[in-house]
Amino acid sequence: MPAEIETMDDVLVAARSSLRGDRVRLRELRDADLAPLQAWWRDPEVAVFNNQVKPQPDALVEEMLRGWSRNDAAGSAAFCIETLDCELVGHAALFGAEAQNRCATFGIFLDPARQGQGLGSDATRLMVRYGFETLGLHRIELSVNALNTRAVAAYEKAGFVREGLLREKLYYAGAFRDQVIMGVLAP
Repeated sequence: MPAEIETMDDVLVAARSSLRGDRVRLRELRDADLAPLQAWWRDPEVAVFNNQVKPQPDALVEEMLRGWSRNDAAGSAAFCIETLDCELVGHAALFGAEAQNRCATFGIFLDPARQGQGLGSDATRLMVRYGFETLGLHRIELSVNALNTRAVAAYEKAGFVREGLLREKLYYAGAFRDQVIMGVLAP
């Protein structure tokens, strides 16, 4: 549970901590972020797990990233992920918020060269905390390719539990793949 907030200093401390984890911080999208984010989005190691196996024009990917990062929809938020020494390493979003149900969907992608270093786990925990404490969400959900065991483990570390399996939901590389449905509830 968040600490009790009684003063303006408490508000400022809470605001700063809501965007900073042990290894990463969340921040706004900047124009200079677009080129590396687009490259990572297109990288086969990222694209295959985001079901984006067909190339998209720069303008389309740029508008997608800008749209997510506008942060103008209630219950939704998107941020760039950077290390504490200010290196851009990815992007994360809570989207598709359902106001009545206080539920949103989580998505994340990282620089393939920085995967497996705990940065995604830290960013996921931050986004979950932000969703519950700042946006007032009750539930955050996601779906992930069952073969993406590294992502499943990161999500479980952040408190997500497996809620179901959509058998042979995804098709690529000549075969159907299972999709895991996961969710986490506010404490």
